[in-house]
Amino acid sequence: MIQRWHVALIVVLTTIAVGGCGPKPVSTFLHPEAAVIQIRGAASDRGPAAQGRGFVVSSDGLVITCANVVNGNRAVSVSMPGGKEVSADLVQEDRDSGVAILRVSGKDLPALRPYEDEINPGLHVRVVGEGGITHGVFENWENFGRDIAFNARIGPNDCGAPLLADDGRVIGVVLGHFEGRPSESRAAPMWHVLKLMPNLKAPSLTQ
Repeated sequence: MIQRWHVALIVVLTTIAVGGCGPKPVSTFLHPEAAVIQIRGAASDRGPAAQGRGFVVSSDGLVITCANVVNGNRAVSVSMPGGKEVSADLVQEDRDSGVAILRVSGKDLPALRPYEDEINPGLHVRVVGEGGITHGVFENWENFGRDIAFNARIGPNDCGAPLLADDGRVIGVVLGHFEGRPSESRAAPMWHVLKLMPNLKAPSLTQ
């Protein structure tokens, strides 16, 4: 007859064999929302306060979002996935492409990986927005190849949300709807971000 202490020992040894007793890292492939944050901008000389989203791309707190959400402020308030309120500092922005890079304090944060390969229309895409994950298709290039046109549903506060490929990597930063085309949305491709911050390609920032 198997004794209770035998069962307990088997459970402990199995736990150690599969990775120990500590918490396991969150898989952003299965749960990309774990790397998505809410951002509350402040009013500035560019206009009234805006709300949007952003996403972590490095375990030490580098965040990508929409420049319209940052609104020219050097710091904005953000809500992390667990609900913790923190301040994020502006690192760099590019108003031509519509993207901005922030940094929040932290370590071992769940992070999404940038898509560095070539992308083409027809690609299935997902948006991690305020209404959950929505699906669509990368329809075509716009603005002479500077913007991605896609048809996944987005919400009014989804500017800055990640546009994902099926492998979980980020292909673009959601910028909003095209003017006069409510069924079509636009995103800045990730190469805009990689051009701003070439060190994003470093393994330590994409794990």
